Amino acid sequence: MRISLKFLRDAFTVLVLFLGTGAFISMAMDTTNPDAATDGSMLTQLGWSLIYIVVLVRAVPLRRQILRALKANKALLFLVLLAILSTAWSANAGLTVRRGFAVAATTLFGIDFAVRYSIREQVRLFGIAIGAAVAISVVVELFFHGLVPTVDTAYPDAWNGAFVQKNEFARFVVLAGLLALMRVRHFAIATAIVGVSVGLIVLCHSKTALVVFTAMLLLLVVFFRLRRRGPRALTAAIAGVLIVSALLSVVVDLDSMAGLLGRDATQTGRTNIDGSTTTFGGGCSQISVASAPGSTGATTLTLPASVPAVKGAAAYAWFLGTSAGGAANAALTAITTTNSVVFTAAGIGAQKATDGAFVSADSSQNFTEFDGFLTVAAKASSGAYSKSLDGLPLTSDGASGIVEIDAALQSFWDNARLSPNEIWVHSQEARNINKRIVGACTSSLVRFTTQETNEPFIMGGTSVAKYWNKFTAQWIDLNIHPSMPAGTMLFKTNEIPYPMAEVGAVNLVRCRRDYYQIEWPFVSRQYVYGVYTDEVLVCRAPLSLGVIANIANG
Repeated sequence: MRISLKFLRDAFTVLVLFLGTGAFISMAMDTTNPDAATDGSMLTQLGWSLIYIVVLVRAVPLRRQILRALKANKALLFLVLLAILSTAWSANAGLTVRRGFAVAATTLFGIDFAVRYSIREQVRLFGIAIGAAVAISVVVELFFHGLVPTVDTAYPDAWNGAFVQKNEFARFVVLAGLLALMRVRHFAIATAIVGVSVGLIVLCHSKTALVVFTAMLLLLVVFFRLRRRGPRALTAAIAGVLIVSALLSVVVDLDSMAGLLGRDATQTGRTNIDGSTTTFGGGCSQISVASAPGSTGATTLTLPASVPAVKGAAAYAWFLGTSAGGAANAALTAITTTNSVVFTAAGIGAQKATDGAFVSADSSQNFTEFDGFLTVAAKASSGAYSKSLDGLPLTSDGASGIVEIDAALQSFWDNARLSPNEIWVHSQEARNINKRIVGACTSSLVRFTTQETNEPFIMGGTSVAKYWNKFTAQWIDLNIHPSMPAGTMLFKTNEIPYPMAEVGAVNLVRCRRDYYQIEWPFVSRQYVYGVYTDEVLVCRAPLSLGVIANIANG
């Protein structure tokens, strides 16, 4: 029996495509060695080296076609050279060189694949490789379940086949099913392919793959129908596929998208690397009861609203709708940093007041972090100074001072015989304080500090860096904090001017366990570790704190 060279070339191509799927890769790696996730195993390195040599040898007869393809795709050549040249700034030059040449060899195989085969032949060979990976995975699950280790320990019954993760197997099932459907012409066979694909996806417990497969089936039908109407309709169909795929990626896998921000889909938790979730709150508080209805007329085009100030609140979300529609009709209309708002139009947002994230419970507290100064000052038993301006701006006293700040400082002195050392504000309040002190003064009560020099010069711009406490005759630092909510001002005291029992340092961080690192067991091609600390903020004199909140901008 004579085996043709074409058969050998096709068999080699299918083998490379099959290995490219990552099937059985975890069995070729030493799972007890964390460095294998980065460096790879000697077995896989040797195997791919032999494959790259064969790719280079068989590309020689097609060198002219390959060179023409490279000239037509100079950007591809630039990216490959960039990967190799990155050795110059790499922290691990040896690894970068090896991977750079692997990228070059893989690119050579791709160009050889494109030059050697027509589009129809490429789809056929690709379908054989993907189909073989799926078929072998089914055999592994039926007769050798557990042969390939999986990282999805939370889904012990889910099929992962020859892959390390169940969703990888499901994705290849989707791709194999679509490729098979593109080659069949009989309805009964197509129905059987769809049924088998859906069954395998269900066994994988992959909801994302099921939704994507369903959407692609619908798009495939639309694609074949639009192809008969010309290239414009086909271009529109391809654009539709891309848009729908992007939307599905966001909607179906919202947890992963939110995970990029370190959050879960409800924004009140975190998805950990092992698949578990940590619910910590840190979202919004529970929605209040509906207010009394208001009305607008031909001459009244605005609707003012206000609520009692909530201690510790950084912002207020306002829902507006018709009284007949109730809470289900009220849409998110505005978010303010004060407890008052003026509506000029009805809400048209998709977020409704009856959505579970707002109604179910108060999730404003982060249970995995210690309370900060604002939270400590907001507690009813703290004795801290608290004042809400209820949407009013700061007021100048006409003597280079702020009425509200002076009232707070007088309260600190009259009630606790102390003075804060620091005032922390948002950039909005820093700007407004500067305007009130510098812009509102008509006399020479503003102090300007300049350097001694013989050269005349004028510098534009001013900023208030310190505030004079007229009750204790001392300067207070005025600082901008990057995380301070707009419309909020924090007074902080670092020392008490008289002895207090068991009070040395007023504020400190008590570290129950300093920063430490845990290297977790190696269960996939990732080196997983975590850095942790266990600490708490100690404020021994909460009465030395103060907050002015709900300050309007202006």
